[in-house]
Amino acid sequence: MSFIPAFELGVWNAWIFLIPIFIMHIINARVQTGGPSVKILIVFFIILHLLPFLLPLQLNTIWFYAGLLPYIVGLTIAFLAIYGFAITPVDKPVITGIFRYSRNPMYLGGFFFFIGISLVSLSWIYFLIGLVWMILTHVLEIPVEESECIEKFGTDYAEYMKKTPKWIGIPKSEETE
Repeated sequence: MSFIPAFELGVWNAWIFLIPIFIMHIINARVQTGGPSVKILIVFFIILHLLPFLLPLQLNTIWFYAGLLPYIVGLTIAFLAIYGFAITPVDKPVITGIFRYSRNPMYLGGFFFFIGISLVSLSWIYFLIGLVWMILTHVLEIPVEESECIEKFGTDYAEYMKKTPKWIGIPKSEETE
């Protein structure tokens, strides 16, 4: 990664890696809630979706192939999360599948595919913007979403929060509580 990245419009830029992400957004469209803090997240989110149009892919380099792994892992996690939403009734919290191991698999998947895109395009700027987005999401968005889930689902969601890690891990069993 060079200190000053090469920004240029082109067909073989990192935007290609956003196609599945755009499809996921269409499938999982939802209204954003929250106040001014959500607007900050939206700005970073838009940058993360526009910047790849200016980032040339580093084809046939070790970085390109190294970036494919976290990108594919991220997409897999995100698609599994969307599937969890699809099979769960609206009046129930999503607590099965990938949601057994993470309360926030969509954000976790996003972080992985942003790492992948930063590697396939060798853009440290994109990596830093993704990292800031992830930190802001952790601080600003997730607490709001979790309080809304507790309000909507009550003790079911509160119990789920006690058992399931916020990011990733092994769920706590009933006996260890």
